[in-house]
Amino acid sequence: MAKKNPSKGSKPLLKTNPALVKPNEAFRLTFDITHPKSGNLVKDFNVFHDMPFHLFVVSQDLNYFSHIHPTQESDGRFSIETAVPTAGAYFIFCDIFPVGGLPQVVQRNLVTAGFKGDLYGQRARLSVDEVLTKPVSGIRVDLTLNPDRPVSGKNVTLNYRLSNEMTKEPLTDLEPYLGAWGHTLILSEDGRDYIHSHPSQLVPEGVDRSKLRGGPDVSFEAFLPRAGRYRIWSQFQRNSEVITVSFTVEAKLY
Repeated sequence: MAKKNPSKGSKPLLKTNPALVKPNEAFRLTFDITHPKSGNLVKDFNVFHDMPFHLFVVSQDLNYFSHIHPTQESDGRFSIETAVPTAGAYFIFCDIFPVGGLPQVVQRNLVTAGFKGDLYGQRARLSVDEVLTKPVSGIRVDLTLNPDRPVSGKNVTLNYRLSNEMTKEPLTDLEPYLGAWGHTLILSEDGRDYIHSHPSQLVPEGVDRSKLRGGPDVSFEAFLPRAGRYRIWSQFQRNSEVITVSFTVEAKLY
């Protein structure tokens, strides 16, 4: 589990092609990651959870979420082609671990063509989920919190149970996804606090992952630093399909 604020370590320079991004049209993101002191391009990265670069694109209103993985080009830069669904402002979170450095998250921002509002007006206004059960792709996802009322400055455990939406039978055929039984990203309502968490149940090392199956229970630990509302996105893989489920919770003042 990692709780991070925007880092002052390596400095990804974000470029888009075309320069003016339009909603629902493909564009390429390119990242030049430079050393904070020398300014030289950083080319060596540790692989964590199967990837050297985890990229999260999240709309400022926290209604859109994408977890993708840029590839490193021969010159050391990272790039990926993607698209965003609506005009507006987006958070770009770069989760990287340079060799010889520390794991870090660097935030950048993206504003598309056609955005006619103001950034303050598009800020997230989250409503807490009163019922922590949702159907996704034929799967019933039940979330239980421990403690059931999270407190700022304290850890909270996210206990998921996945079952068949129709039969209610527990699912025991989850597949490892990026070296884990799931991935969770949590953002505070204002986007300042970033928590990237992985399950407490570890995927065994040195085995053929294609034959591993897990479930129905998957748990994550998270630290919510401030009182307020948080959006949670958790991802699981089944039948080679990654499903994403989101919940909104509130941490009370300690």
